[in-house]
Amino acid sequence: MAKAKVVDCVGALVDDCPGWTDCRASLGEWITYDYNWSWIFYINVPVGIFAATITWMIFRHRESLTRRLPIDGVGLVLLVTWVASLQIMLDKGKDHDLFSSLIIVVIGIVALVGFAFFVIWELTEDNPIVDIRLFTQRNFAGGTVAISVAYGMFFGTLVLLPQWMQGYAGIVPLTRG
Repeated sequence: MAKAKVVDCVGALVDDCPGWTDCRASLGEWITYDYNWSWIFYINVPVGIFAATITWMIFRHRESLTRRLPIDGVGLVLLVTWVASLQIMLDKGKDHDLFSSLIIVVIGIVALVGFAFFVIWELTEDNPIVDIRLFTQRNFAGGTVAISVAYGMFFGTLVLLPQWMQGYAGIVPLTRG
């Protein structure tokens, strides 16, 4: 009971404090603008240590059941192949005029073929690395689509909008908060 109250108090301090989000955004913009962007990561170190300490104090006496299942090595290799190919294609595509370059087209084909083989392999494997059969359940599929759309909107407002405001609208980070 006491541990639950500690967790509630920590959550109230971090999330429910009025104006905390605005203060946090302005603090981050001030640090980035006046110092260096890498300091944004260092500011999270004390928060991470505090969170890890509280979590360890709460859960240190709990045991959880563990089972050793075989690892789907072929599925893992296929996953790494198609995701890495897709990432390289999207990253280097802008430098090589996307599909005008033969190397980008080849990497794109590797990604597409790797994805197709990955899906087929994972649907037939007994212990898949990614259980694609979960998408046959309506709740899982709907939840995945909903959270993907929500993340896309979140990413757009938190990453793309501030860059647009600073680059095209000429608004400095400190006043943008």
